[in-house]
Amino acid sequence: MPLSFSSFQTVIDNHLGNIRLFLSGSHIGMMKDMLSEKNALYGRFALTLGLKELNYIEAAEFYPDKSVYDKIAFYSVFGGSPFINGFIDQSKDIKTNVVATILNPYCPVFTYTEHLLFSDFVNPVNAERIMYAVANGGKKYAEIEAKLGMKNNGLLSKQLAALINMEIVTKRFPINKPEDRKKTTYELSDNLLRFYYAFVYKNKSALTMLGADAFYDEYIEKPLVTFIAHKFEELCRSYFSLQVKKGVMRGVSNIGTYWYDDSESRTNGEFDVVLERGAKYDIYEVKYFASPMTEKDILSESSRIKNIKGLTPGKIGFISAAGFEKDVNGFELISGKQLYDV
Repeated sequence: MPLSFSSFQTVIDNHLGNIRLFLSGSHIGMMKDMLSEKNALYGRFALTLGLKELNYIEAAEFYPDKSVYDKIAFYSVFGGSPFINGFIDQSKDIKTNVVATILNPYCPVFTYTEHLLFSDFVNPVNAERIMYAVANGGKKYAEIEAKLGMKNNGLLSKQLAALINMEIVTKRFPINKPEDRKKTTYELSDNLLRFYYAFVYKNKSALTMLGADAFYDEYIEKPLVTFIAHKFEELCRSYFSLQVKKGVMRGVSNIGTYWYDDSESRTNGEFDVVLERGAKYDIYEVKYFASPMTEKDILSESSRIKNIKGLTPGKIGFISAAGFEKDVNGFELISGKQLYDV
């Protein structure tokens, strides 16, 4: 019979002596609950340690011989879990690995994505529906609510909060509009779960009928590049974060996205990767191209940025997975190879 928290409290308070007791678990919500003031174990831990997933550089050690373009793809799909990455066959391409793992009901990777438990929820089906909506473009609160057909009764807010607490969903906002709730978005934190809910969750019957190979060709192959491109933006933000943490880059007060409204041209949008430096912002456009970015592309993109009224960027840069055809004066150019040489 499993021990209750109050039973553990009795053991810790009265019977430990010179014994060290280690409590570990993979259910983030439950582990956080043990640290809360209402819990019987509150204040009884000498050390708390949260082990995060591997970052994109560490995860690439599972497929070191892959090209940079493929390393970005593998990380975008499989994420940073050592357990999940252990099933990758680096001698095979992305399709073969997806078919053998995520689309294979006999593989533990499939089991992980298919049977992730939501014990914090009265109705786990709602949690899965929320994750599906978030993974498929319904990122703003109102969009998720509309996609799910949920009434404005606070239920969505409560369940999103629980998913955020479990570190399954991340709440994001542009660094220049942190208080604007209309610009707040929600994303799945785990790359593998995002892939599963984007491509597999609502199409499981088709997977059974078509088989994994045909399913990949029909449902995954074409939209996969767009999927990876979005995760590449996050990978680039991680690159700058690592640079700051190592002390290589200084003077950065925040890293994120930047929302702009150009009233004159009646356009608005969001820049992929932005570094806040005092009153100015360094803006980087991110391109998951299979071939080097051209000078024409650079000049075209930079002209668009410079023409936005009211925006005076500190620096304009470009990050290209496949590098650049040539150096272009006036811009910081970062190749995919440089992202991994840190």
